Amino acid sequence: MGAEHGHLLFHCKVRWLSRGSVLQRVWELREEVMAYLKNEDPNLAKHFQDKWWLARFAYLVDIFNKLNPLNKSLQGKGNSILEMEDGIQGFTARLALWQCQLGAGELAMFPVLAAYQENTGVPLRDSVKQNIVEHMSGLQKNFMAYFPDSQGSPNLQWVKYPFQAVPSLELGLSQTELEALVKLQVNNGSKMLFETITLSQFWIALLQQEEFSCLGRKAVDVLIQFGTTYLCESGFSTLAYLKNKYRNRLNPQHDLRIALSQTMPRIHLLVENFNQPHPSH
Repeated sequence: MGAEHGHLLFHCKVRWLSRGSVLQRVWELREEVMAYLKNEDPNLAKHFQDKWWLARFAYLVDIFNKLNPLNKSLQGKGNSILEMEDGIQGFTARLALWQCQLGAGELAMFPVLAAYQENTGVPLRDSVKQNIVEHMSGLQKNFMAYFPDSQGSPNLQWVKYPFQAVPSLELGLSQTELEALVKLQVNNGSKMLFETITLSQFWIALLQQEEFSCLGRKAVDVLIQFGTTYLCESGFSTLAYLKNKYRNRLNPQHDLRIALSQTMPRIHLLVENFNQPHPSH
């Protein structure tokens, strides 16, 4: 039919990060899908002829296009709960902003919906706006339920910004830890180290220094927490890759440990350790 794409996208529950791309593809092929459904399911095809249904669909495409980057930013190795918390709080704040903008008739934050409205030349109906606002409000409440605000818990920003935090009792640190934080903030060598390595490497390095070890242990206890199930899922994917018909060992734990380790094995040393002479008999 001369469409830009040759097929629709499908998703499975394992690869949930790509679910939003399904809506994007259906939106781009909505004319072709409608032509197909006219013969296969006329009742379903009527939806693609309803401009207000399409307006709601365009909004879903936009909101999933914003959710997908957030989902991906929460994955990966080295992500601490501090970065994840910042990303989630930033998204919920944007949801509140989008609700205010939509109430003022602004659609710049939803490019697909804005383009659809421009093509139709008809302003959004109030009922459609209300549906969108209710959806964003419900999404915001769900985020707050799954990721509650950390009010009443110790302020952990000193872990992420140790040289900018103001030493006080609000940080939830003991007197010894507060004094160590003050000494750390005036230590020029630590400042230079903080700028050259990652956050986790910085606090692990402080564990080796006696004057900052108490502060380093508390910071590492925060950074070591699992923010998502990414490591578990990546381990399962690695195991599924190893357990194929060419490598079907019953006990793959050693292979799995090497595959998941970030330490590069020194093969030449391992081979030398098992070097066995073969003298003539």
